[in-house]
Amino acid sequence: AGLAQYNRCLEMISTLEKKVREAEENAQMFSDKAAKAEDDIKALRHELLKVNVAKDGLSLRYHQCLETISKLEREVSHAQDNAKRLSSEVLAGAAKLKTVEDQCILLESSNENLKLEADGLTHKLAAKDQEIVQKQNELEKFQSLIKDEHSRFLEIEASLKSLHSVYSQSQEEQKVLTSELQSRIGML
Repeated sequence: AGLAQYNRCLEMISTLEKKVREAEENAQMFSDKAAKAEDDIKALRHELLKVNVAKDGLSLRYHQCLETISKLEREVSHAQDNAKRLSSEVLAGAAKLKTVEDQCILLESSNENLKLEADGLTHKLAAKDQEIVQKQNELEKFQSLIKDEHSRFLEIEASLKSLHSVYSQSQEEQKVLTSELQSRIGML
């Protein structure tokens, strides 16, 4: 009975030693896994740090991009406002140009009419000049005639004065002769 119990104890010891070896192996395996897990955690922490740094950089770049986008949107809005203003100015300029072109057409038409009127007036002036020259010639002829008539008038006047003088003298002589005649008749 003691031998059987001894054999059972040996078996139990062998079983326990086996379990201890298995436990030691498991413990070593777990220890390796724990070390590996710790290394993985360190690596993950390092990666997380890098990710956070990258995230901060990306966040900064993101905010910079947002600011750039906002600035570009303002510039685009300003450019659109300028484009609208310039478009309005172009339309207004085109309208003014059309008005000026219409005015130029009217002025050209007026100039043509004025030119025609000027040509007509030039012809009329030439005709008037010719008429004035003709009238001047007639006036000169008339003045020459008047001068001749005046000379004749002066001659006639002189003749009349001479005749009047002769007439007066004849009357005086007639009076003298009549007086002498009456005196002689009285003597008879």
